[in-house]
Amino acid sequence: MNITDETARNDFEHNLAVALARDYVDRDTMPYAPWIVKKYREATTKREELNEYRPEEIGDDSVTMRLTVTFKKPGLQGYYGLQDLYVFRDEVGRTVKLFARSDGEGPEVGETIELVAELRKKDEYKGRKQTTIKKISRGWLRVDPAEPHERVALRARARELLHHKRVKGAWRGPTDRPRGQRPDLAEWVVKAEQDYQKRKAEEAGA
Repeated sequence: MNITDETARNDFEHNLAVALARDYVDRDTMPYAPWIVKKYREATTKREELNEYRPEEIGDDSVTMRLTVTFKKPGLQGYYGLQDLYVFRDEVGRTVKLFARSDGEGPEVGETIELVAELRKKDEYKGRKQTTIKKISRGWLRVDPAEPHERVALRARARELLHHKRVKGAWRGPTDRPRGQRPDLAEWVVKAEQDYQKRKAEEAGA
């Protein structure tokens, strides 16, 4: 972001430049704070964009992606009902596009999610390469951009097992801990996985 008296194109940007030149915020410059943040995000986003396709092949259907929403247009009429259009930036700045069912629970601009997707198409829009995907994973898993992938994978598996509980009634969490003490996430998922696999084996042998 390079806004100075010399580069300002109007009175508003001049006032932003004055606010940026100070090392403090007062009553007069407080209204410009949101615009300063907005300009910074715009400049950062432009620097991080990478005009390349995702490296996976079309048809790959088990690709885990961590994506940040840069654009969202909800409520579009699609063949199967209302859909939301999402444009994402992946971890290295590539553009990814997704149409998903409008469920009122989707992420908003600025949020980061992790999902499993199938690659459907690679094309260009206004000179920018973009990869269109179909979401395979259930629901929306919001993540902190700095959260390790291994921990996100555990959370994703926990969500699947909890869904299995709601549908099949096959969940029993760790029970051998002092009352009120919560198990570590990894231990919790391992125990849930064991219960899940045991129930599957019992059903198969029945």
